[in-house]
Parts: sequence; C-alpha cells; structure tokens
Amino acid sequence: MVQEDGIDPGKTNPAKINHEKAHSDENAYESSRCTIDPVLLKLKIFFFLFFGGFGTTFPYLGIYFKQLGLSAGSVGLLAGVRPLVQCASGPLWALLADKYKARKTVLLFSILAWLVMTVLLAFPRPHNEVCKAVNRTVKSGRSKNLPQKKDLIPTIGFGGHMTGIIPLPGCFPSCPNKVIARTERSASTSDKSIVISNFVLKDFFNNSKNYNRNLKSYGRNSTFQSKEKSYETEYHIERNKKELHDIFIILLILIVVGEFLEAPSFIMTDTALLEHLGDRKSLYGRTRLFGSLGYGVASFAIGAILDRFHYQYCGKTLTNYTILFYIFAAFMIIAFFFALLGISFQYNDTEKHNISSMDVLRLFGSLRHGSFLLIAWFMGFSHGGIMNFLNWYLEDLGATRFMMGIGTSCRATAVIIGFLLSNFFINKLGHYNMILFSLVVYTLSFFGYSVIPNPWYALPIEIGQGICYSMSWSACITYLGAAAPPNAAATVQGVLQGVYWGLGTGIGAFVGGAMINKYGAIKSFRIGGIVTAIVVIFFLSVNYIVSVKDRYEIRKSVETKLNDIKTDLK
Repeated sequence: MVQEDGIDPGKTNPAKINHEKAHSDENAYESSRCTIDPVLLKLKIFFFLFFGGFGTTFPYLGIYFKQLGLSAGSVGLLAGVRPLVQCASGPLWALLADKYKARKTVLLFSILAWLVMTVLLAFPRPHNEVCKAVNRTVKSGRSKNLPQKKDLIPTIGFGGHMTGIIPLPGCFPSCPNKVIARTERSASTSDKSIVISNFVLKDFFNNSKNYNRNLKSYGRNSTFQSKEKSYETEYHIERNKKELHDIFIILLILIVVGEFLEAPSFIMTDTALLEHLGDRKSLYGRTRLFGSLGYGVASFAIGAILDRFHYQYCGKTLTNYTILFYIFAAFMIIAFFFALLGISFQYNDTEKHNISSMDVLRLFGSLRHGSFLLIAWFMGFSHGGIMNFLNWYLEDLGATRFMMGIGTSCRATAVIIGFLLSNFFINKLGHYNMILFSLVVYTLSFFGYSVIPNPWYALPIEIGQGICYSMSWSACITYLGAAAPPNAAATVQGVLQGVYWGLGTGIGAFVGGAMINKYGAIKSFRIGGIVTAIVVIFFLSVNYIVSVKDRYEIRKSVETKLNDIKTDLK
C-alpha cells in the first residue's frame, strides 16, 4: 500500500476542517429533513432525463459511424474532438454567463443545441455504395444455400444471364426507371459477379412500414448450380471513398460546431445544483446519481429496442439507428421544459474572487501535485480509449445491441455504487491508494478485454471499470479540492476537468482509433495494458520519492526547532 504520511493534503491542509464542518452540516440536514425539497426533486428529474438522452445515443454512435463505412481512425477523431472543443469552449461560455448574468439563458440554449446538432447526425448517409455478390466454386461438389433476406434477389442461370427479378417493396409493378441489377462476367468462366445498387437501403427508409412484410414475401436463397459444379455466394459492400470522406467532413463539422454550443450545459447544471445545496455541497453526488441512473436505464432500453430494428442488406444484418435520434429528441425536449420551469440561478453582486494564477502554477509545479495531475490525465486517456471503442470491439465478438445495453447499464449501476462508497474507501485507504487501485484495475481491464472469447465475459470487466472510474474521479476531486488555495478552488477544479475530460479522453479517443486501425483491437488492448503497468511503476516511484522528501523535510524542521530550543536555553 502507498504510504500517505506527509502526503495527503487532507491531513495538513486547512480544507480538512471545512470537510469536517460540511460533514456535520450534512448529518444535521439528514436528521432534520422531514419533507421533500421540490427544487431538488426537479433537479433530480432533470438529471435523469438529460443524461438519459445521452444514454440513448452516445454508447452507439461509434458503431453507427462504423455501419456508415467510416474507419476506426475516423471514428476516433469524431469521438476525440468533442472533449477537446468542450475543454476550450466551456470556460468561455461560463465566463459570459457570469458576466452578463445569463446562466439560465445559456443553459436553455445549450440544451437546444444538443437537440438540433445531435439529430442532424442522422442525415449524412452513403448513397453510392453497391453490393457485390461473387459466386465461388464449392470444392465439395455440393451446393451451399446462403439465405439472403433481400427484397431484390435475381434468379441467375449458369450462363450469367438474369432470368428473373423479385420486385421492390412499395413500387411493383410500376418501378422507377433505374438500373436495378446487372451481371458481370469475369475473365474466368467459373467466377461471375452480381452488382446490386443500394436502392434497397434507400427504399427501406422510404417504405419502412411495408419492409418486414415484403422481406418475408420476397426472400430467397442464393444458390448457383450446374451439372458439374456448384457455387456459393460471398457478399461484400463496395463504398465510394470520396463519398465517405465527404460524410466524415460533414459529421466532423456538425460535432465541432455542436460541441462548441453544447459545452456549457454540464457546467450550468452543476452550478445550479451546487447553488441550491449551499453549505450542503457534500450531497451533490446523491442528486448527480440520478444522471447515471438515467444514462444506464436508457442505454439498456435502447439496446433492446435496436435488436428489433434491423434489416438485411448484402448478406448482412444491419441496424436502423434512426430510432436512436427520435428517442434522444424526446428526452431532450422534456428535459428542456424541466430546465425552463424548474431550474433557477443565484447571483451575488458583492462577492469578489481574487484568483492568483501564480498560486495555481505553484501548486501544479510541485512534484506531488504535478505528477498527480499527470496520472489524472492518463486515467482520462484510458477512459476515452476504452469507452469509445468497447462496443465496436464487442460487436466484432458477436455482441447484440441488447447485450451492449446490458453492459452499459451494468457499468452505470457500478458507477452509482462507486460514488456512494467512494467517501468510505477514501477515508479508509487514502487518496493515493485509491488512485493506485484504479490504475491496477485499468491494467487488468486492458488485458482482460484482449483475451475474452465471448462478449458476455466483458460484463464483469465493465462493472469493475464503473467502480474504478467513480472512485478514482471522486479521489481526484477531493484530493485537489483539499490541496487548492482558498482563493483558487474553482480554478483548480477547472484544470482537473479540462485535463481529465478534455485532453485525457480526447487524446485517448484519437490514439485508440489510430491503434485499432493499425494493429486491431486485441493487440491495442494489450499495448494499453503494458503502458498502464508502466504508469503504475512510475506512480509508485514518484510517490516513494515524495515520501522520502517529505520525511527529510519533517526531520529537518524538527531538528531546526530543537536547535532553536537549545539556543534559547543557553
């Protein structure tokens, strides 16, 4: 265990006195509370709805972008740019809101920005992709039937000529004049290709009500036979690279502009809650838990819903993600009205804050707190790398949307439990030991994800991740909160938020996407485990050096005082 003597600022910093006073105020509040606080109840409902909206979309955006045809590197860039923009724009909006006393206006505007800019992500779609079906010889001499539940399956003779077409749903017999399918004869007489344009995907979204009925009516098996040989069909989607690049640019613009407008929502909601709690700020987590609860419930529900909204295209089962954006819009609209009617802000014209930037620089310039901030950045880096690509990896292992929803819900439940127990374990183990515990869990998680043969085995790892995240985040907040100069507490917390959520998770998403693109998910997870193990050794080494330095300074101080006493006696 890491030694805490002489290191934990809570033992030497005056902030410990404030913590004990807040704890006694909390006990007094609990003993005297006999009625429901209506404002706090509205805030809890708002947190549930607001974060529930994120639970309907954000766990699935990565695999939605993947289905569009984007690479892991592109998805990592889209995910990583969010926290970086938030890191820059959030403080700017907060400054403007305080200067012009427009916190509620900024909050409502940011919620509307979430609604509009997120729904717009549903519109960029590929329109020039084609489905290729290549007939290959079955070596066994027996034909292999591959079920292709498509609304267009041409009947092909051995000579490669189209002998029949199953009609399009919703347009037969008066289908539009366009190329539906064509056959291509390859150089080899035993290998022929069928190229099917993506009108099937377009027609699905235009005729979604009739799709399932027509799917059953017109489904066929693709079997190609001759007197001497049999063939099996292999399907793959051929996409237009320029079109995918254009889609990526459009999504990137929507996310960057959207995140710039959306960033103050988290700051304003936390500010409203802390203002209402007043001296009872230690109860912040008990209300914030409803956000995690909403996120988990929504993620679980949407995972089950997505498993019922799928279709067959080019021999693959694809998901209709449009439903995500409809449900997200419903959550955000209701949350907007709760914010409009139930959230208020307080302003104090007489209070002045003289924040010295030199105090903050001196704090993080020390080996103890500078290394602690670096470790916080790495934990944000690991968090961003895992969470942005976990569902991508689990999908490759065969996970359904329902399984992903269960995993997200289990993790959200673990986060709630971790927040509830964090104060107890921090008091028992200390801040440094909690951070060490979290780094060890991250190491085991990276290696665990790399060896699981079945996506269900990821559930216990996700539970451990949830507990690890909530406890480590609580340790970071309380540690730096106790170490912060009295006139710079908010600034120190802002630095922590920016380093963890901005630089940490943002760069983690960038690097994670690039590594998966180059090395694959399994090797990337193993590299992550090795790097985290090295960081654990670094953390222990720095803590040992700081401990030795502190003991030396204490001994030197004691010796100085003893010498002064001896001098006075003489």
